[in-house]
Amino acid sequence: NLNIKLNNGSKLAKIKDVGNISTNKIINEVINNEKNIEFREKDIFLELEDQKIKIEEYYFRKIIEELLSNAIKFTIAGIKIQIKTEVVDNELVLTVRNEGSGITEEQIADIGAFMQFDRKKNEQQGLGLGLAIVKLIAELYNANFIVNSKPYEFFEVIINFKLK
Repeated sequence: NLNIKLNNGSKLAKIKDVGNISTNKIINEVINNEKNIEFREKDIFLELEDQKIKIEEYYFRKIIEELLSNAIKFTIAGIKIQIKTEVVDNELVLTVRNEGSGITEEQIADIGAFMQFDRKKNEQQGLGLGLAIVKLIAELYNANFIVNSKPYEFFEVIINFKLK
């Protein structure tokens, strides 16, 4: 569905023709609604600079849900998960980072649908669509999508949303 919208000018224009949303409100709501949060709330560290950005609320919420869910799934209790927003050079920079896990550069290059890395070691429920969905949503809104990682040290996703 996201691919269709990316390649259809009228649908793409409709998606982008939205009001501004408050990032902090949505991030906090997603954290409070995360089903596994009771086991990990001490691990989550927030550094939030509230900003209004032009994105459909559903899609921003989906970004946070997918990134938080992955961070919880692929780390153990006691491992720090950081969600940070800040304004840099007229962009809202969203960073979701967790310590301890990570993937290789080859795996970063392979981020796409139905890819769950190290499935035998990290068996999780799901289809491996989370990062692919986040990447497509970022593309929809002309946001930079960056993955930095070092196996067994850290994994982070950075998305730069342009502010108007």
